[in-house]
Amino acid sequence: MKKLILATLAGLLISSNITLAQTTMSSLATSINANLAPPGSYVGIGIGLRPRYLRIENALAELVKQNGGSNITPDMALDATARAALPTLPANATNDEKTKARDAYLRSATYSDDVVAECNDVFAGAPAEHAGIKQFDQIVAVNNKPITGLDAAGLVKLLKGGGAAGSRVAITVLRAEKDGSKSSHTYTIVRGNVVPPIH
Repeated sequence: MKKLILATLAGLLISSNITLAQTTMSSLATSINANLAPPGSYVGIGIGLRPRYLRIENALAELVKQNGGSNITPDMALDATARAALPTLPANATNDEKTKARDAYLRSATYSDDVVAECNDVFAGAPAEHAGIKQFDQIVAVNNKPITGLDAAGLVKLLKGGGAAGSRVAITVLRAEKDGSKSSHTYTIVRGNVVPPIH
């Protein structure tokens, strides 16, 4: 997990472009989601925690700005994101401590009006995509129960449900429309054996 996130961040930073923030958010969501929900009966969604990812994205963007997108090492990326997550992190913190601090920050929020569960990744060919879930949909309920008060691990547990492949879960999402409004959609998803992709 540690090597996966470091490699992901390094690759994103070194090949930085105008989609850096969006790609970083999606990759971090997938990495953390894969750690919380290992391959098995699943629906195929990478879950983000808006606006918690913004602090991480901004730290990466600032690192790229300061270095011109070059000469950025995995350790530099880890240090920037960890200190954005936990500004009081000791100067001599180890990479392991930095990783734990950043990941704890991203996982610790509970969903509310201010922290939303955004579908940052909808894995190609996975059950969620087949059902109609789209990237950037906001999950608001699972099996007709609002997710308010849950953390990321709690939401993943609901989505997995302990059910075998072939079991069903209903996911209600809000979707941003072109006119600025939000529409509500409920999809019944048949769980499958999904291996989260590595970006």
